[in-house]
Amino acid sequence: MKTILFEITANCPLQTVIFADINPYSHADGEQEVLFSLRAVFKIDNIIFDSPLYSCKIRMTATNEISNDIQDYLKAKRQQMNDYTPPILFGCLLFLELGQLDKGEKYFRMLLKTLSPAHEDFASTCNSLGITLYGKCRANLALECIVRAYILRRRSLHPQHPATATSVMNIGIVLHQKKTL
Repeated sequence: MKTILFEITANCPLQTVIFADINPYSHADGEQEVLFSLRAVFKIDNIIFDSPLYSCKIRMTATNEISNDIQDYLKAKRQQMNDYTPPILFGCLLFLELGQLDKGEKYFRMLLKTLSPAHEDFASTCNSLGITLYGKCRANLALECIVRAYILRRRSLHPQHPATATSVMNIGIVLHQKKTL
């Protein structure tokens, strides 16, 4: 087990870094405790490993530098959460955010076994499985899944619905990859 000490420098006028001294509420004697907001961004200045104590000291500075990028990312994530139901979002997070393609594939295959073909998430599950398989360079299986999602969506949604258009776009991407192989 390693002990890690964070030494943080924070400048009060920073717009996106909110912090508060919580020493009066702390139960740890002799330590200075500060609580930072979730939006706080830090730049790592230095990492020092102390071999005899088997510990690390990480020196960081609070910064506004990439706060706009983070806000854009959070807005995109909120939109994504509105676009997907929780079961689909969970699977997408597995393979898109965490890079867990095998787990994502297993998850979507399990969903397909448990959902009725009439379920609102069935077509999205097919599409997501197809994208996962595409990420694993299994274009033929990916194409089968995405075409299945497209057919299901064409039956239940109008042709100009964004989900139908997404399936068409995904079919085009997979077909383009197959041509270049």
